[in-house]
Amino acid sequence: MVFLFILTAVSATLSAQLHSKDAAPFSFFPNLGVSLVMVNSSGQDTFLNVTFNLSSFANSSEMGPWSLKENTYGVNGVIHYEPTNTARLEDDGNNHWTLQITSQRHKMARVSFPMLYEVPQLDNEENLYLLLPILGGIFVKQGVPCYLCSMEELMYPGGLHAPYVMLCTPDTCLMAASTTWIPHITRAHRNMLSGPKTMQLDFQDGYAPGEVVNVSMMLEFYHTSQGNNAVQAWQSAVLAYRNFLLQHKASKIQSQAMVQSEGMYSIGLENMPAFNLSSLNASWQRWKHIYPRMQMWGQMSNWCGDPKRAVPPLKPGEVVGCCTLEQDMHERYISGGLPDWVDEQVKDGYMIGYYARPVSPMITNLTWIKNWMAKLQNNYHGNAQYVDTFGRVQEGSPSQIMPLVEQGIFPTDIIVEGWQDLYPYAGLLSGYHHGFDWCAGGNNTYVYDMVPFSNYTNGSFINMVRLLMGDEIGYFGFADSENNFYGPQHNYFAERLAFLLGAKIESFEPDEGLLTPNKYLIKIANLRAEKNWWTRGMVYKDTVGITKSGAGSEFVTVRRFVDQNGTSVIAVDNYFNKTGVSVTYNGVTYAINEPELSVIQCSSFPDCFPGQKFGPGFVSFDSCTGAYGSFKCPVVQGSSCDMSICGGAHSHSGCKCNNCTESLSSGKQTSSISRGQDLYECECNPQDCECHAE
Repeated sequence: MVFLFILTAVSATLSAQLHSKDAAPFSFFPNLGVSLVMVNSSGQDTFLNVTFNLSSFANSSEMGPWSLKENTYGVNGVIHYEPTNTARLEDDGNNHWTLQITSQRHKMARVSFPMLYEVPQLDNEENLYLLLPILGGIFVKQGVPCYLCSMEELMYPGGLHAPYVMLCTPDTCLMAASTTWIPHITRAHRNMLSGPKTMQLDFQDGYAPGEVVNVSMMLEFYHTSQGNNAVQAWQSAVLAYRNFLLQHKASKIQSQAMVQSEGMYSIGLENMPAFNLSSLNASWQRWKHIYPRMQMWGQMSNWCGDPKRAVPPLKPGEVVGCCTLEQDMHERYISGGLPDWVDEQVKDGYMIGYYARPVSPMITNLTWIKNWMAKLQNNYHGNAQYVDTFGRVQEGSPSQIMPLVEQGIFPTDIIVEGWQDLYPYAGLLSGYHHGFDWCAGGNNTYVYDMVPFSNYTNGSFINMVRLLMGDEIGYFGFADSENNFYGPQHNYFAERLAFLLGAKIESFEPDEGLLTPNKYLIKIANLRAEKNWWTRGMVYKDTVGITKSGAGSEFVTVRRFVDQNGTSVIAVDNYFNKTGVSVTYNGVTYAINEPELSVIQCSSFPDCFPGQKFGPGFVSFDSCTGAYGSFKCPVVQGSSCDMSICGGAHSHSGCKCNNCTESLSSGKQTSSISRGQDLYECECNPQDCECHAE
C-alpha cells in the first residue's frame, strides 16, 4: 500500500509567485508527489495508504520549505492521528529538491521521490523514449514492451549504473536523478505501457521508526541546441548529473601502469583441454608489449568442454567453468607451473590476475571475498584480479559498501564487472553493447546506428554510461557475447567501438589467424601511441559540439574527447572509406581523409598566420587566437619544419618541430618560453595556419 503526498498549487497567488521564479515547480510538475511504503513490525507486509496534497502542508516561504501540518491516515477505514510524523519539502528554485521525513511509529521500506504521475509536456509526444542506466544504458520507445524496465531487482548500485531515469524526445529530456550523497539503494523507472505512467525514484535503504531520512533529487528539463555548441538533450541531462557526481566522487586510484596501458589479454584456462604453459607463454610474449596485463579466468576449473578430452580426467561430479565459487587453484595449473610463471611476470613489472567474485550479498559475506583475494595474491602471485558481479549485482547499501572501499577492501588495480558511478574501480564493459537477450545489437555491425529516435524502437545505448564516466577506465571488446561483433568476420565492429569509446581493449583472440595479429588492434594501439592518448587524460564527450557534413557522412562515426589541457581530439571510424566527408568543431572544419580509423587533432589556437617577426633562422606563426603571442620554430634544413615548407605567405604545408618557443607579449616587451621537447603542430593551407600543442 502507498502513503502519498500529491503536491499541487492550491491558490492562484501561490501559483503566480512560483511562476515568477526561473523554475516554477508546480507549473512544470503539477502532479509531483511523494510516496511511502510502510511495513509492519516484521518488515514484510505493507499496511498503509494515505494521500496528502499541498493544503496539508504549511509553507514558510514562497518556494518552501513546506512542512506537514497534520497527520491523518486511514487504516482499515478508521482515521488515526499521529502528530509525531513529520515531512519537510524544499526546492532551491532550480528544481533541485530535498525531502526530510520521519516516521515515529512505523518502518518505511521505501520512499519514492519523485512520484510523478504525468508529464504533460512529453506524455503525448509520438517520438517519446525512455532512457535507463541499465548495463551501459538502454532505450525503449513508448508503447514497446520492456521487461527490463520494470524488474524490481534492477537497482542502484547494481543493475543500474547510476540513480536516474530520463524521458526524452529528440528535442527535450526530463531527467529525475538522485542527488542524495552518500547514495541510497535506488530503483529508477517509468511505466511506458498502459496504466499510470509514473516516473519515480524509489529510495530503498529501509528506514527505522524515528529515523530522520534525507533524500534529494534533481528534476529538470534539458533541451537540444544547435550551432558551434551543438548538444543533444539527453547529453545535456547526463552531463548535468556528471557535474553533480564530480563534486563528490573520489579521483582515480589506479596505478600509472594501469592508466597508461593499452588493454588486456584475456585467457580462459578452462577452455584448454590440457594446460600447456609453453603455449600460454608464447602467446603472452607476442602481445605483452601492447597489452601488459593478462586476465585469467577459470583457474579453479578443469577443461569445461567435452569431458572425454579433459586432462586430467574429470572426477565424478566435478564442477567446471570459468566462474565457479571455488577459491583453490586446480591442481593441473599448480603442477603445470602457473603460479611460479605468474610470479616471474609480476616481478618483471607486468600485471597478471585471476578470477574472483563475492558471495552475494557481499556485505554479509565479507570474509569470503577477503580470503579469496588474499589467496590469489599471496599463494598464486596475481597482482591484478578481476572481481566478477561486483558492479552489476546489488551487494548492499552504498552507506555500507563505500566505507569498505575507502578502507581498501579491494586493491586499486582490480577490474570489476561493469561501471558504477560511485565506485572508483575500472570496469569490464561486458555486454554493454550486445545488451544480452532483450536489446541485442541487431545489425549494428557496420555503423553505430542503434540509437534512440532512429529506426530502432529499443536497444542498448553504451554512449550513456561512457559520457557519464568521462575519463574512467573501461575495458571493452570480447566478454559476454561481445565476441559476436568482434574480428574480421564481423567487420571489426567491437574493436572499432572500443576505439570510439576510448576504451582499453579486452580480447581473448588478439590474432585473426595463426600468428596473424588483428589489424585493427594494431591500428588502434599505434594511433593512441602516436597521440600519447593514455598520458593525456582523455575525457569522452560523445558528439557534443561536433557536426558531420558531406555525402556519405551517415557511414562515418565520430566521437570527441578533451585532454587534461583542454585540447579536443576527434576519433573517426571511416570503415567504408568515404571521401568528401568532414567534421566541424568550434567553427573549424576538418576533412576526413583517412580510411578506416583516424584521430583528428583539433586546433587549440586557430587562425594562426605565418610571419617573419623573429628574423632569419626561425619559422614564426603569429596572431594565434587564444595564444599568449606567437610561436617560433628553429629552421633545420631538410627537416619537416624548414623555410621551404612553412616559411612565409599562405602557401605552405604544416610542420612539426621540437624546441618550439612561445613568445609572450606584454605591452612592448616580449619574452619567450621554451617548450623543450614538447611538439607544436602547425598546419598551413592557402588561407591560414593553425598551431596547437600536441
